Amino acid sequence: MIQALDAWLADASCSQREKLTALETEWLPRLGATERDEASKVITRHINSPKLRAARDALLSKLA
Repeated sequence: MIQALDAWLADASCSQREKLTALETEWLPRLGATERDEASKVITRHINSPKLRAARDALLSKLA
């Protein structure tokens, strides 16, 4: 699951803003408790826009 998330986030066909929305609605419910720490690292690496930092951090807090 983490490899699929990493590959999806690396795809440049969507903006980081669109990815944040999809992470919230599509990916977050599918991540298991054991995958959440690694998912946080992957999300932080790919969603790195200063304008989206607050929204990203809010999403990451839901993973904790």
